[in-house]
Amino acid sequence: MSADDYRLCIYLACAASLQQLFLLIVLDISWLWLDGVSKDHNGLQELVVSVGALEFSGGRAEIAEVTRCTGDAFLVTVRNKKRVGYNYELTLRVNGEWTVGSERRKVKGHIDIPEFSLGELDDLQIQAKLSEDEDLLEQDKRRIIEDLKLFLQPLRGKLHQFEQELKDR
Repeated sequence: MSADDYRLCIYLACAASLQQLFLLIVLDISWLWLDGVSKDHNGLQELVVSVGALEFSGGRAEIAEVTRCTGDAFLVTVRNKKRVGYNYELTLRVNGEWTVGSERRKVKGHIDIPEFSLGELDDLQIQAKLSEDEDLLEQDKRRIIEDLKLFLQPLRGKLHQFEQELKDR
């Protein structure tokens, strides 16, 4: 084997906490240090729930909880320069109260945030749905779903905050 065959050496070391995996790659005199960031689902969930309640012309709603949070985040340091990234999908349970006809009705639904990642928050879209057991007229359902879509801007702001916190690590 020539010297070129030995230019790439890969060493794996496992952190004692099992939350971080360090991968050290030696290629010529370049070093790549990969520091696996533990999945910080709780921090992301807390930020999203902190959006709080929104008032609409015909009602009010709040994010009650994050029912699904899948994905991961990572931090890579290359030659002393940090690079971060993440990829997540969220489902949020929403509780609200709207005036339907002449009465106030409690309404439950959820908001899906399909796959989103670093640098794509300006293109973020959400999908709102009402619970199956909601017996409302179609026009009332559409109005409530459109109101729920107004969570997009505050959610985008919280996700930008999450992105900044990840970059500041």
